[in-house]
Amino acid sequence: MRLAWRTLSGHLTGNPIRDADLEAYVFTPCLTVPRGLFVTLKKGEQVRGRQGEIEATRPLYQQVIVFTRRAATRDPRFLPLTDRDLAGLTVELSIIGARRTVSGPGDIRLDTEGVFLEKWGRRAVFLPGTALRQGWTPERTLDELCSQAALPKGCWSESARIQVFTTEDVAGGPPPEAAPTSSPGPSASPEPFPTPAVTAPPGQTPSGASRTTAARSTT
Repeated sequence: MRLAWRTLSGHLTGNPIRDADLEAYVFTPCLTVPRGLFVTLKKGEQVRGRQGEIEATRPLYQQVIVFTRRAATRDPRFLPLTDRDLAGLTVELSIIGARRTVSGPGDIRLDTEGVFLEKWGRRAVFLPGTALRQGWTPERTLDELCSQAALPKGCWSESARIQVFTTEDVAGGPPPEAAPTSSPGPSASPEPFPTPAVTAPPGQTPSGASRTTAARSTT
């Protein structure tokens, strides 16, 4: 969470995080393992930006840096944040857990699991809790995922890849001003990275959905 806030505040105040800054953090093994991640920025209960990917394309600490920046200023559904927005913001990190393939809606537990759907090169994802807050059934959830992915509703019943997953969620406001002190961590620049295969593009709703198409991946 400290890394997310250092990234966010630096990005919005013109003091971006650098390789040398990473030396002040301890990177435990779980932070250096590739993981999927979504970063959500909120003011109160209002979402002000969400970006991420379900695929584990980078070490987790790099995902935090990349998607915190993108959630702040590159979510096309919201106005870019500025330094004036820092007060009152909350950062939420949703770390993607193991995914399992299911055969249909009867195997989906909406109270604890997110849902990922892919068909014909198009894909969409709802984070855990999204469908439950909307009051959707598993069947309705799959229909909504089809819509998010620009697929016909109901097409999930034939040849679609459906997976469910849990997340580890961490949320919080700004940490104490004191910088962390520790032994040096990795000195890997967080930018540039290859464009991820799955992100939170324009099709994602503030409740937690995203879509990508075979033609392009929007980041």
